[in-house]
Amino acid sequence: MFDVDEFIIAVFLVVDTYLTPLPQRSPPRSKGAAPALSDSEVLTLEIVGEF
Repeated sequence: MFDVDEFIIAVFLVVDTYLTPLPQRSPPRSKGAAPALSDSEVLTLEIVGEF
């Protein structure tokens, strides 16, 4: 099985693999500060947080 670090990396790779080819439905953010995390990173945190 995976240890915690390997699990987080594996989840990120799966999320990023499936999220990257999807077309963006809205324009990129144009106001405010630049995001500190990518969409893949945010989704990974949400998924890993459930376990």
